[in-house]
Amino acid sequence: MQSYIPGYIRARQTGRLKQAIQQAVDPLSSCTLCPRRCRVDRTRDEKGVCSTGKKAVMAGFFPHFGEEPPLVGHNGSGTLLKLIR
Repeated sequence: MQSYIPGYIRARQTGRLKQAIQQAVDPLSSCTLCPRRCRVDRTRDEKGVCSTGKKAVMAGFFPHFGEEPPLVGHNGSGTLLKLIR
């Protein structure tokens, strides 16, 4: 019987974690993540209309219960508040 290996450990061992990180970072070089699609290079800390550079700064987070029950579960789906500077 094989020992259980958590998914995050297996992802690192197989290189999938590094690939997932790269897939998350690639769109930041010509940012179209928000509806304004300003195409700034956030990897160089350029700031577009949203004023977010390389690293987003969060003002807070809390449980959110306004979604469908399968998404909310018992603890809420979660909401992030972006800090605008």
